[in-house]
Amino acid sequence: MRTYYWLLLAGLLAGTASCCSPPGEGSRARTRDFGMEVQAHRVPNGHYLLTIYLTNRGTHRLSIDANCLPWRPYGMTLVLVAEDAYSSILERSHVIADSTPNAMATIEPGQTMRGEVDLSEIYPELNAAVRKEEVSVFWSYGLIPALPAPNRRVGGWLCLPRAGAGKDRK
Repeated sequence: MRTYYWLLLAGLLAGTASCCSPPGEGSRARTRDFGMEVQAHRVPNGHYLLTIYLTNRGTHRLSIDANCLPWRPYGMTLVLVAEDAYSSILERSHVIADSTPNAMATIEPGQTMRGEVDLSEIYPELNAAVRKEEVSVFWSYGLIPALPAPNRRVGGWLCLPRAGAGKDRK
């Protein structure tokens, strides 16, 4: 199982470019037809959220199964790695994903949809890990349009800085 994650991480790193961004900046990836931007931020309750922007860059309407949007449970691949000596992979909790039959989402050309993922709910160890070290968030999303078309996959990574980084510690 861990081998699978390392292969996934190697594939993501080989196919994308990003850097450890300051808070509020994110990771972007795009194909000819659509673009995706992922930003991470901490909210007042202490949770870490990913804000995801999905943009139709093409000239035709995109119709997508709403259950397959990236902010839905299991809508995108996420792997979180604590930047400790062991590159520890954080354990993901399993949620029950209710699907809505025949639910479609439409994005017109030039329009953007937005959604959020609460990383702290999905990864119970996240808040404790980020108090000790940076955490890398690797993401991958395959847009599956309603009409038969090639699967369009994008991916990237971003960094959650160590909580309190840059502040004096005693």
